[in-house]
Amino acid sequence: LTSYEFGFKQAVGDYLNMGITAYYKETKDQIGVTRIAGSATVPSGYALYANTDFSISRGLDFYLSMRRVNRLAVDISYTLLFASGIGSDPNTKFQLANNPDAELPKFAFPQDYDQRHTGNVNLDYRFGSSDVPKGFWGGVLSNLGLNALFSFNSGRPYTTRELPVTAFADDGLVKSTKNQVYTGWNLRFDAKLDKTVKVAKTNLNFYIYVLNLFNSELINKVYGSTGRPDDNGYLNTPT
Repeated sequence: LTSYEFGFKQAVGDYLNMGITAYYKETKDQIGVTRIAGSATVPSGYALYANTDFSISRGLDFYLSMRRVNRLAVDISYTLLFASGIGSDPNTKFQLANNPDAELPKFAFPQDYDQRHTGNVNLDYRFGSSDVPKGFWGGVLSNLGLNALFSFNSGRPYTTRELPVTAFADDGLVKSTKNQVYTGWNLRFDAKLDKTVKVAKTNLNFYIYVLNLFNSELINKVYGSTGRPDDNGYLNTPT
């Protein structure tokens, strides 16, 4: 394992903090499937696990944090990642290693977990106990807060294929290079409204918390034949 990291942090005025980190990590001798050539006793050869794979990750991490100003606090984070190698996990090359006529890959391709863009934007707007108007509305707004979290990530890679041969499978002939195509972006919005009330010298916090407020479709894995998570295309085949 070889790893490099360089970072920079800076306070901007009395309210802002920011930082950026660049990193590079190279991992060798990872466990993967390889093929042993045939011999007199086993003419076709055989596959076994060995320390043959490698992977490389490099990217940037960025964050920006603003202390509460006029009731509003902001936190922003963003990660740029490039992950490549010759095996996303020990079984990536399993089928190739068991095929005497196949050639094992010697070039790096995007890993299954290669997610180029990931980020969060967190906004928190909150009243205190003394910065509210007098009267009824002051009682309503006192210690009332709204938190909104917007998270996003770009898609992960997959290999495109022809329509499948069997139902519920993704076994059609390969049409692209390994992990050449990426799924779409995932966008998610969470919100929380809460209020703290003092009851008998005890602070009680009441809240309404909504996950995925806009009911966005969040996709992590798809069939290579259709690019969809819920349809492998089998119903469109003659079979």
